[in-house]
Amino acid sequence: MAPVGVGPEKIPGDKLFQTVPAVRRGHSVVLDNQDICQAFAANSALSIGYALGRTVPLFAKALRD
Repeated sequence: MAPVGVGPEKIPGDKLFQTVPAVRRGHSVVLDNQDICQAFAANSALSIGYALGRTVPLFAKALRD
């Protein structure tokens, strides 16, 4: 999850967020790196490649844990 309008530190404790089955099983990623968030927001060929290169390992770890 990329935070919009709230700090990334508040998301894991959010009651609604905690209702998501994958979150309850511990398979979530909250993006707290501004460069990655901005890369997704820019939505260009270069920025998406940058963002995916840095988030895929985070997603893989969340799925393994």
